Amino acid sequence: MHAGLIIGGFTALAQVPPGQAASPNSQLLVWAVVLIGMAVAFFLAELFVPSGGVLGICAALCLIGGVVLLFRVDTTVGLIGAIVSVLAIPVAFMLGLWVWPSTPIGRALTLGANDEQEESAYDGQAPFTGPTHTPDIATGTVGETLTDLRPVGTCLFDGKRQECLSEGGVIPKGVDVKVVAADGIQIKVRPTD
Repeated sequence: MHAGLIIGGFTALAQVPPGQAASPNSQLLVWAVVLIGMAVAFFLAELFVPSGGVLGICAALCLIGGVVLLFRVDTTVGLIGAIVSVLAIPVAFMLGLWVWPSTPIGRALTLGANDEQEESAYDGQAPFTGPTHTPDIATGTVGETLTDLRPVGTCLFDGKRQECLSEGGVIPKGVDVKVVAADGIQIKVRPTD
């Protein structure tokens, strides 16, 4: 029904004879549709562009402006627009959360781009022993990083993979590291000099 009203508004605009101005209600309807369309575009852009919420705020403002203009066209049309908006916002938010991790920005921010590299780094290696047990890792032991340590990652010591903590900052994959502390639960490493 809402789409029918919008299409009807565009049809009414298209049928205005040359030289006559469109009615104020039809102009408001066009602006309402434009603002709601901009709200959708801003919301979609928010998924792909790291704006810190600025695009989301613009989407909310455009949606509110569009609904206000729908109320100025007709109370019933405004009420329908408000109800559809209130129902669509949680659905759009959930869809955004579902889609966002698979976007390039989402993968970069959640470190999902490194999942394939980590899996390939483990091929042919010993099984992961986990962070709760550090067997026979002595201070000064030298190994190699299998994944980036940001600050936690996986290192290889004497053919065994261990979860390690970087002592200071990010250590890239493939760098030789030295154990500076091992307390039975956590292994702290730093790059060898």
